[in-house]
Amino acid sequence: MLSFAAGQPFIAPGQPDQTNFEGFYRIPVNDNITITPAVMVITDPNNIDQNALIQGVLRTTFSF
Repeated sequence: MLSFAAGQPFIAPGQPDQTNFEGFYRIPVNDNITITPAVMVITDPNNIDQNALIQGVLRTTFSF
């Protein structure tokens, strides 16, 4: 399953707008294990006009 999300939290009025983007892809390995790589990009973090933050994560889910 491929998914994408975007959001804009309210932090402080009159400042640059922080925007959060996330994309991930769920990869089933078998009936009990799923691997989900994800990438997150945060523009104007903490409503400060600065470079975007880019994060990556690899999540593994075990179901019993």
